[in-house]
Amino acid sequence: MKRPHHGLMLGATLAGIIIALCLVNAGGRNESAAAHAKSAEHHFRMYTIWMILQEPEAALSELTKSIEEDPGNAMYYSHRAGQYMDLHDYKSAISDSTRAINLNASRADFFAQRANCHYRLKEYESAARDLSDAIRLSGDNGIYWYQRYLVYEAAGKHDLAEADRASARQRGVLEADFLTPKELFAQSRQ
Repeated sequence: MKRPHHGLMLGATLAGIIIALCLVNAGGRNESAAAHAKSAEHHFRMYTIWMILQEPEAALSELTKSIEEDPGNAMYYSHRAGQYMDLHDYKSAISDSTRAINLNASRADFFAQRANCHYRLKEYESAARDLSDAIRLSGDNGIYWYQRYLVYEAAGKHDLAEADRASARQRGVLEADFLTPKELFAQSRQ
């Protein structure tokens, strides 16, 4: 019977040590990732406190810290996009909404959020495209149809707007939702 070559035994032992070290390091990374996630959650809780206190700049700072700790969390980007929208920084909001979409493209509300920013910047084609994606993901939500109706109206695409208005109605959006402030005021005076 042939004895194993000492070089092979040494190689197998080294391979075992390397595998063990990799597992230990992976465990360390998991612990580190958990610590980052916990820190990100802390900053997110602080964000909600600053929101309650109506301190948008402090809230934005906490969201940024959450993102630094956990850059793979789409919700943090979406919330920060909302903060940017509140501050009328629509370009930054579009950037964060896009990041949220890139991390989780199955959320219709992320597309609708970005569409809202495009709408406010009068980028109607981009807004309509994002709302079409929101409708594709959540077609039963009449609000997305209503929002696209508003976009098409603003873009002067009245035929498309009327079709979306009808679709929104079919999905339970009330007629009063379509009234302009002037029409609402006129109705309240009757």
